[in-house]
Amino acid sequence: NISREGSSDTALFRVLGGEGTVESVEFRNINVSGGENTGVVAGRNVGEINNVTVRGSNITGAENTSSIAGVNEATISKTDIIDTAVNGSSNVGGIAGTNTVDIGNITAENATVSGTGTIGGVIGNNEAAIENITVNESKVDGEADAIGGVIGNSAGSVTNATVADTNVTGANGVGGVA
Repeated sequence: NISREGSSDTALFRVLGGEGTVESVEFRNINVSGGENTGVVAGRNVGEINNVTVRGSNITGAENTSSIAGVNEATISKTDIIDTAVNGSSNVGGIAGTNTVDIGNITAENATVSGTGTIGGVIGNNEAAIENITVNESKVDGEADAIGGVIGNSAGSVTNATVADTNVTGANGVGGVA
């Protein structure tokens, strides 16, 4: 468990650097509480995260909160969140709170992602292309605007996304995908 409530860059790695790699790991029953840029693996990712699963965990933070990386600026691929709850303020996502690079092969199953606004089942605020995304039997809940089953707010593209048996609720700007 990681408890740094109110502190930024809270995760196993505060910043996963450009030479860093986290690969073929499953994190089970992890509780993380932090401030902005909170996740299980990295507060901020500029490295490589591949074939990682977060299962049965609870993550609570502020802006840019997720199960994998609060802010993602590098590779995330073949990553799953299962039976996991993520709660933050804005830019809250199952995999990344804010994403700035192309990512893919992501699954969120029985996940609960919630916050105030810009909330997505996979990414809260997206600025890149994402592909091969599945969100199944999950709940995405925001109190304000920009709430989506896959992405809360996107300036990028979405290719091959499936959302099934998922409830998405919010005030305005609510969508099944984005």
